[in-house]
Amino acid sequence: MKVLRGEREITFRFIILIFSMIIVNSVKGIFIKEKDEREIIGFLF
Repeated sequence: MKVLRGEREITFRFIILIFSMIIVNSVKGIFIKEKDEREIIGFLF
């Protein structure tokens, strides 16, 4: 049971990671459309 639970946790975290990456990429795309890329890079880093 513990091994199965661990696998489920890893899978769940992996799904969340992918989902968050997709959201971040879409948000970046929206920002790049609205503003200059240099401003976005300066804002992120």
